[in-house]
Amino acid sequence: MSFTTASTLARLEREGPARLTALAAAEGVAQPSMTQLVQRLERRGLASRVDDPGDGRVTLVAVTDAGRDLLAERRRTRDARLAGLLA
Repeated sequence: MSFTTASTLARLEREGPARLTALAAAEGVAQPSMTQLVQRLERRGLASRVDDPGDGRVTLVAVTDAGRDLLAERRRTRDARLAGLLA
């Protein structure tokens, strides 16, 4: 998983659903690149598009439970590696 992919998932987990344009700006990538990244996340079941409750014309990107699980596993793996290095 690329850094941008992991960072995008973590941002969605931390900040909640977001517009694709806002995600692209926050991650410092072009909107077409973020569109492709979100499509890949959707295909893997890690993110989904949801309606904006405040504006029915807008679609937001949200992390799924599978995306949260993947992030938690990556954190556990990172923590175990770090503990091993410090031991």
